Amino acid sequence: MKGAALLLAIFAALEAARPWCFEALRYDRDGLLQGELWRLLSAHFVHLGPVHALMNGIGVVLLVLLCQPRWSIAGWCWRSAALALPISLGLLAALPGLSSYVGFSGVAHGLFVLGLWPLARQGDWIARGCLVYLVGKLGWEMIFGAAVIDSQWIGGAVIVEAHSFGALAAAAGLAARAWLDARGASRR
Repeated sequence: MKGAALLLAIFAALEAARPWCFEALRYDRDGLLQGELWRLLSAHFVHLGPVHALMNGIGVVLLVLLCQPRWSIAGWCWRSAALALPISLGLLAALPGLSSYVGFSGVAHGLFVLGLWPLARQGDWIARGCLVYLVGKLGWEMIFGAAVIDSQWIGGAVIVEAHSFGALAAAAGLAARAWLDARGASRR
């Protein structure tokens, strides 16, 4: 669980480095369109404030407790980056009016899919229930938006599309992996 601890340390360090890191690292549509490509990844590790960072940190801890992923530090890093990139690209393509975004919640939604799926495939009913809940939550958010209290707690709008993009990116990754595995098995 060293990878999860590293994420929590990154959240805390970047929160301590406010406000400089916030402006330099946040998703900034104009900056991205002018070639500031680091923002595609960095935006997911800075937060609107300490409560926002804490909420995402609690999400990481819950992921560890619920799924007990056996990912290495490198595994946590590449999974986080592999989810952050399509989330940012999705925001760039689908939400042209979104000028700024920060937070790890979209990546966390994707990590939950990646952590729960193997357990669900093994017959774990809690994991299956959590995946059904997650799909329902994402559907609710897309239809009705995020809970007002969430926006009040974090001090800004919850961009629910990031949650959906994270979960969809994880599902696409799982599907691609299954396809590659099946293709490899058929060649044996």
